Amino acid sequence: MSPKKLTNDQKFEVILTRNTFFFRSDEFEERSEAYISSLANLLLLLKSELDTKKTQEEKRELITEFIMDRPDGLFAILSLSSISEEFILRLFTFIRATNDPLLSKTAHKASFPKTNTDNEWSKAYLFKLLKTKKEITRGFVNLLFEGVSIPILRDRIPLFELKKFNLAKFDFSTESLITRRAEFHGLARG
Repeated sequence: MSPKKLTNDQKFEVILTRNTFFFRSDEFEERSEAYISSLANLLLLLKSELDTKKTQEEKRELITEFIMDRPDGLFAILSLSSISEEFILRLFTFIRATNDPLLSKTAHKASFPKTNTDNEWSKAYLFKLLKTKKEITRGFVNLLFEGVSIPILRDRIPLFELKKFNLAKFDFSTESLITRRAEFHGLARG
């Protein structure tokens, strides 16, 4: 039937049934809220564990173990850092394709599997590496702490992405949480 021939009530019904903005699923919302609560609890646990560590090296090791040992540890760290799954894939593709000595050393590129750099790793493959290969995970954690200081990343990554490599996010300060929320809101509005 042509939209011109629909009554206002029929048009309204089409909007409600076909527009995903108005889609509602209690089951999906409950699962999503449970997952978000789980990540929040994981981050609170991480915060309390980080508070017991004195040195940056101890904190790096704790975060490495957190990513590897907790089923949702990587997702919690990505959430805390505001790093998207897409960005982490592009970042590892960039690291693999680049021969920058400082970036390679920081990211522990020598520990990467020898694969064809013509293809991007799949999310499943990369996330499995981060859960099972400690040196690769350590390299990623190094980037979280030091990425902003690596010249090739500063030259190539947009500032809003580069700011995600900031060890201040791991102090869970009110200022860093507000900044992260403001950055998210600014991007969402953009």
